[in-house]
Amino acid sequence: MKIVELPGKLTLFVFNPVNKDDYFGNKITVLKDQDKALCIDTGYKDQFLMVKEHLEREGYTLTDIVLTHFHDDHAEGLETLPSNVTTYGSIHYQVTLNGYTPKAKHAFYRPTHTIDKKTSITFGSHTLTLIPHRGHSVDGLLVDIDHQTMHIGDEVMFSNHGDPLLPAIRYDDIPYQLISYQLLKKYQADYRFIYGHGLEVDDALFNQTLNDLTTYLTRILEAKGTLSYKDATNKLKTSFKQTSWHTMMTR
Repeated sequence: MKIVELPGKLTLFVFNPVNKDDYFGNKITVLKDQDKALCIDTGYKDQFLMVKEHLEREGYTLTDIVLTHFHDDHAEGLETLPSNVTTYGSIHYQVTLNGYTPKAKHAFYRPTHTIDKKTSITFGSHTLTLIPHRGHSVDGLLVDIDHQTMHIGDEVMFSNHGDPLLPAIRYDDIPYQLISYQLLKKYQADYRFIYGHGLEVDDALFNQTLNDLTTYLTRILEAKGTLSYKDATNKLKTSFKQTSWHTMMTR
């Protein structure tokens, strides 16, 4: 586990990929205020417990969790959550649970508060604005932290070494992901982005990645999901990792 301190009382807990053939490592973002802590996503169970124990050793009590979406690599830690922690998640969380999580475990994941519209919450001296955002997932939330930093979940992903990753979406979700990219371009001028996977990259790499992802997905959509990875990325400047995800977007 690598710990990265950011301005604004933010701490990133960065984990290596679980599988040796993968390029994406999980990340848990923590916002602190006095002796309280708020997590954005939980990672897997063992990762969340490591972060929780680290916070307790430093004298922080975990009081709140915001979920950017409910895929297990972002939410499985909820299975170990104390009952006195307040959780926030999209009103569409159940759709994702039905597709990815055994029904017997659903009760662990139900958020205390469901978000169906742009909603501001207060955490100590901080203000977080939770913005419903369908792109990577139907239950996506963007998290605006103090109008300075924005956690964008898995809308754009990088490896821990700054390598751009393909999107992990299905063919039918491509139109929503393309709309997401356009919205991110509007937010970019005003916010520092935190990604669900990977550390911060410079603006030039982020912009090139976003432009090439847009071209890549548009080509797949125009070909009705029948395009090979080689053809979909022909003459693009970005060399993507996690290319196995291409098959998720083909028919």
